[in-house]
Amino acid sequence: MLSSIHDSSFFPSSAQDLVCEFGVDGLIGLVLAANILAGVGARSLNTLLFPHVSAKGRVGANSLTMFCALALLSLCANPNSGFLYSYWYCLACIVILGGACSFGESAIIGHLRLYPPHMVSGWSSGTGWAGVIGAGAYLFFHAIGLSPWVIYAINIPTVFIYVFAFFWMLTPPPEGDPREAEAMEAGKNIQEEDDPLLKVNAFESDSLAGAAVGYNGIGEESGLAKYWRCTKITWFLSLNIFLVYFFEYVASYGAVDKAENDSPTSWWGRNSFTILAFCYQVGVVLSRSSLEFIKISRVEILTVLQAANFVLWLLQASYHFLPIWLQFILMIYVGVLGGASYVNIFYLLLNSRNISNLDRELCINIVAFAITLGIMASSLFTLMMDQTWLKDDASSGSSC
Repeated sequence: MLSSIHDSSFFPSSAQDLVCEFGVDGLIGLVLAANILAGVGARSLNTLLFPHVSAKGRVGANSLTMFCALALLSLCANPNSGFLYSYWYCLACIVILGGACSFGESAIIGHLRLYPPHMVSGWSSGTGWAGVIGAGAYLFFHAIGLSPWVIYAINIPTVFIYVFAFFWMLTPPPEGDPREAEAMEAGKNIQEEDDPLLKVNAFESDSLAGAAVGYNGIGEESGLAKYWRCTKITWFLSLNIFLVYFFEYVASYGAVDKAENDSPTSWWGRNSFTILAFCYQVGVVLSRSSLEFIKISRVEILTVLQAANFVLWLLQASYHFLPIWLQFILMIYVGVLGGASYVNIFYLLLNSRNISNLDRELCINIVAFAITLGIMASSLFTLMMDQTWLKDDASSGSSC
């Protein structure tokens, strides 16, 4: 549960309420864009800092940033805050919070290289539960009539839980190569020819295949050359996680905002956006907790299935042909595919014997960077469709 604050599920779940609060319906995509905007720079910053700053130093600074940004967000969403009460100030706070979430995720996943690879299951399950708890808590507080700014304020103490978990609950990493220890415990050796990452790059040049086990050239490798080499190693996994996040975020936030168009009178209909966000998080936690039971090396299959969900939800946003109960089930399925792609891709990165430990954190950060790009692309796509073919549905298709 280290991810109690890293998963920013409060903000996507509250996106519709936030735009309704300020009377800017049709700009819901900006909330998602703000949540991920700083992630590009934050993940790049973590990549630059990790050789020089310890994980504890990065997580400590990140926690302070999240605390301050959450407090400011609560203030800017409070109608009694005078000139600070502004949709645009709220977006600025969400930019900072989103950057902190991205930075912290990259820092902790990179830190996992020091632990046995199966530990990624605990991290991914924690992020899944954080999503369920975050979305579920927002749904509960929203149902009892609390304003968004009050809900944001209630979320502030979770920062202290996060700090306590990382600094005092997390056990020190074992000595030696964690992949060797896990292989011995399982009573088998991990063969290079069985490594999915090596199969992915099998059609590349011999020099690239050799690069997978680390830099063995003569002389010192430049930083730029190392980044490019690791990018070539991880391009396939990066592409898949980029596409999966693009498809699922357009479906679970952009399309869902317009999924109900019939001025619903029931509680379920009025709160469909928040409920569907919760259903999505339920699917995520189920699949992110599944690594102990099933491991998927053909991650491209998950990408293709998520592409089908993308098309289905775009059709629903346009034609509104699915009953609300079926939407709930299908949104759980969207979350299942997204969570499965996440946990299996990072397991492949952590478990690959064809990436040296010197390169592993950089490779992890490159793939994590692709997540940010995927969500950013989805927010731009959402804004585009809200201002084009779904523009006429902007007033009737939301719950404002």
